[in-house]
Amino acid sequence: MHDVAEFVADYISSDTLGIIATNWLIIADQSSNSIFDEDCLKLAELHSNAVDYVKSGRPVPIKQIPKLKDTRKPDWAAPEVVIRDKDTYYESPRAIGKLFRAIDLPALGEVKRVARKQRRRMVDANGDEQLGDVLERFYGAEDDEDDEIMAAVKKRVSDFVDVSDYDDDTLAAIWDLYNNYGFRLRSICSDYVLAPSHNAMLTEEEAVVGTIVAKCSQPRKRKDRMSQMREQTATLVGSIIAQLMGDEDTPHETQLQRAWTAYRLADVEGDVFGARSFGWLALNSIFDVINDIEEGRTLARRK
Repeated sequence: MHDVAEFVADYISSDTLGIIATNWLIIADQSSNSIFDEDCLKLAELHSNAVDYVKSGRPVPIKQIPKLKDTRKPDWAAPEVVIRDKDTYYESPRAIGKLFRAIDLPALGEVKRVARKQRRRMVDANGDEQLGDVLERFYGAEDDEDDEIMAAVKKRVSDFVDVSDYDDDTLAAIWDLYNNYGFRLRSICSDYVLAPSHNAMLTEEEAVVGTIVAKCSQPRKRKDRMSQMREQTATLVGSIIAQLMGDEDTPHETQLQRAWTAYRLADVEGDVFGARSFGWLALNSIFDVINDIEEGRTLARRK
C-alpha cells in the first residue's frame, strides 16, 4: 500500500503532460514553421512519453521541455478577461487566434460592469456595523409599495404567521448567519477565478448560478473550476439553510418566522454583497416550510 501511495505522489509531482501540450500549442503559434518547428517535433515525442508515464513509470524531466520562443504569449492564451497589453500578449495570426477572437460572449461586458459595482459595494460596506444599527435599520425600513414580489410573499406568509412579529434574539442570530454566508461566499468567489490576482473575483450571480462567464484558453480548467465552485456553493447553501431552519423538532411556524425574518433582512440590506442570494435562500425556505404546513393540514383533515 505504501508503494502505491508513493507512486501516486510521484505521479502527481512528475506529471508534465499539461505543460508539454500547452508549450506545443504556443510554440506552434510563435514559430514561422508552425507545428513543424523542431521544438514542436520534440514536444510531440515528449508528449508520447508523458502519456506512457503511468505504464512505464518513467517521467519526462521538466528540464527536457523546450521553452517558449517569446516571453509574450498569443492572445488566446490570456487567462480570463484581462487587459491584453502588447508587452504580455500578441494577436495570434493562426486559425486558433482568429477563432478565439471571433467568439463574442455578450454577457462579458455586463459581468465586468457588475463586478466593478460589486467591488465598490464591498469597499463602501461597513464591516464593523453594530447589531444595534442593524436593528434600527431593520425596524425602521418601510416596505417598497412597488415591490410586487415582497408584497406577494408577505401576503402569503401572513396566512400562517404574524409578519410584523420580530424577535431581537432571532434577528441577531440571523444577522450572524447572514454575515457568515457573505464571508464564505466571498471566499468562493475569490478562490475560483480563472486568473487569481489581488482584486480578481467572480460575481455573486456567477457563484449562485454555478458558472464562470469569462473566456479561458483552457476549457478543462474552466470546467473543473466551475465544478469545484458548484460543489462548494452547494455545501454552503445546504449548511446555511440547515442552520436557518434549525433541528427537526423546530415547529414549522417557528421555521417560517425565521425564514421570513431572513428574507426581510436581505431586502433591507439591498445591494450589499451576498444579500440578494441570501434572500433567495430564505425565499426557498419559506416555500418549503409553507408546503410542509399545508401537507400537514391536509393529512390532519383526512384522519
